[in-house]
Amino acid sequence: LKGSVTASYSSNYASINVGGIVGRLTGREGGNASVQNCVVDVTVSGTSNGQSSPAYIGGIVGYNNGSVTTGCTSSGAVSGSSTYQTYIGGIVGQNSNYGVVEKCSNHGTVTVSGTATTSNAGGVAGLNNGEISNCYNAGNISGNKNSGGVVGSNGGSSSSHSNVTNCYNTGTVSGNSSTGSVVGYNGNNTTIENCYYLANSETDSVDGTTYKTSDEFATGAVAWALQGDQESNIWGQQLTGSTDAYPVLTSEQAKSVLQVQFQYNNTNVQTDYVNYGGTVTLPTISDVPTGSYVKWVYGEDDAMFTESTTITSDTTVT
Repeated sequence: LKGSVTASYSSNYASINVGGIVGRLTGREGGNASVQNCVVDVTVSGTSNGQSSPAYIGGIVGYNNGSVTTGCTSSGAVSGSSTYQTYIGGIVGQNSNYGVVEKCSNHGTVTVSGTATTSNAGGVAGLNNGEISNCYNAGNISGNKNSGGVVGSNGGSSSSHSNVTNCYNTGTVSGNSSTGSVVGYNGNNTTIENCYYLANSETDSVDGTTYKTSDEFATGAVAWALQGDQESNIWGQQLTGSTDAYPVLTSEQAKSVLQVQFQYNNTNVQTDYVNYGGTVTLPTISDVPTGSYVKWVYGEDDAMFTESTTITSDTTVT
C-alpha cells in the first residue's frame, strides 16, 4: 500500500488518532482486534493544536489499544506535532492495555515537532504499555523528550505492563532529553530483554540492551541471538551470496542462522554462524592451544567433523 495520510485537529479535550492502516485499533488485552501482515509505504502526519488534545500517530496504527499488530512493515515517514502530548511511532503511536506488537519492522523516519509538554518518539512505538517483541527499526528518529530506537517511552505508570524483547535498532536517535538507542525512557514494571543496537561502543546503559558493530551484525551472531530458543523460525539472515547486512524477519529455513562452536579441552577455539545446510571452515593449527593437529568430532556418536559436514542445527565440535 502506498500513499499518504494527513490529519489536523484543533478541538479541545479530544485525541487525534492517525495511522497508515488504522487510526485507532481497540481490542481486549491482546485479542479480538488485529492488523496482520500489512506492507505499507505511506507518509503519515498529524497535528493537534487543541487544549489537552494528544496526538497518536503511527506508520501502521495510531493507537493500538489492547489489540494485536503483527507481521507488518512500514517504510513511509511518520511525523506529528501537538501542543499537549505526542505519541509517534514507526509502527504504532501508542501500544496500551496489554496490546501486542510483534514481528514488525520500520524503515522510515519518525519525527516529532511542536511544543508538546510530553512527547514520545520510537522506531516501533512512541509509548509502550504492552508487549513488543521480535521487531526492528532501521529508520532515523528525531524527537524532543523520550526518543528511542525501538520505543520512546516504555511504561508510563506504576500499573503498566511493558515488555520489549528480541528487538534491535540500526537507526540514529536524536532528542533533547531521555534518548536511547533502544528505549528512550524506561519506567516502572518494565522488562527489556535480548535487544541490540548498532554502535561502535556502548551508548545505552539500559539493562537488556547490547551494542554490536556492523561487522558483528554481518556475521549472523545477532540473528542467532534474537532467534534464541523460539520454536518457529522468526529471525534469519542470508550469510552467503547476496547477503543481508542485518537480521531479517523470515520463516525461511534456508535463512535461519545456526551456531557452530569448536572447543578444545573445554576452551572455545572458534565460533561460526552459518545458514541451514551450510558448511564451515575448520580452525587452523595455530588456533588450537596445543598448536597441533586435532581430529574434530561432534554429536553423541562422535562422528568425524570436516569442512564438508552439513550444518542443520546448533553444533558443538570437540
